[in-house]
Amino acid sequence: MIKNSIRSVITLLMILVLSANIYAEEIVFDSFENTSTDFAAKAESFEVLQNVSSNSVSDNVVLEKQYVTALNGVPIVVAKQKVDISSEFSSVGPIKKYVVDPRGYAKVSKKGILVGKKPGKITINAVDTSGSIVKTIERVVYQPRLSPMTITKRGEVIYAEDYLKGDSDYLYKPTSWSISKSLATIDSQTGKITAGQEGKHGKATVTVYFGEGKNAAKYKAKLNVKLPYLSATKLTMKAGTSKKLKLYNAPAGVPIYWDSSKTKVATVNDDGKIKAKREGKCEITAKAGEYEYTCKLTVKDEDD
Repeated sequence: MIKNSIRSVITLLMILVLSANIYAEEIVFDSFENTSTDFAAKAESFEVLQNVSSNSVSDNVVLEKQYVTALNGVPIVVAKQKVDISSEFSSVGPIKKYVVDPRGYAKVSKKGILVGKKPGKITINAVDTSGSIVKTIERVVYQPRLSPMTITKRGEVIYAEDYLKGDSDYLYKPTSWSISKSLATIDSQTGKITAGQEGKHGKATVTVYFGEGKNAAKYKAKLNVKLPYLSATKLTMKAGTSKKLKLYNAPAGVPIYWDSSKTKVATVNDDGKIKAKREGKCEITAKAGEYEYTCKLTVKDEDD
């Protein structure tokens, strides 16, 4: 009888252990399913972020931006852009004036030309000759800001639109872009700026346009092109004299190697100091990273 009792206890314990394992597996599986659901939701959310993400992840991958023309059904106008809204009131007869609320956020001429001034939602009331409001429309004034940009490498690509921000999280698509100097090129449609290979340096003005011609709103920012360049690209020296070349805007932490194409004509040390030795021509080269910068040197006789 005792043996039977022991067998019953052992059997009961085995059943309990087996049940616990099955329950544990169910919990793990259920937890995995929930985790998968959460991951899918996060993945979907990430795709949405990608759609509104700004511009390039690399030179070969460009993510689409999400632009808006209306906010909660209300059309957007860009501050400083001249927009003809007269057709909105063509059905209500002669208009004496337009009243904007809140005051100071925009103005509307008697001809119905709207110019936004401050960001925010506005109401435009059309008032007839009797002083009555005959029609009301709404607009959202969008105020863009273009921040300064810097290029430090030959052939570097940046997107001006990445430096364009508004008063809200949404983006309003620019009409076109331009640049004031040939320090870099700009795609007039996308705002893609590409630095030249010539090692140019200086400052230019980048302009973004909203609208066409004289009605366009214009916003400007400086582009600082800080490509490395030599203090001189042509030199004439007399034999027996010395002169130091400098490489400006050199990349931080990158060693500069100096070299002369004809050491019998002139030599150059590790600091860029040239010693003219005898009459002739040669090239003095500074190499920083993958790029080289050359100065053409003419050495004349001491007696010349």
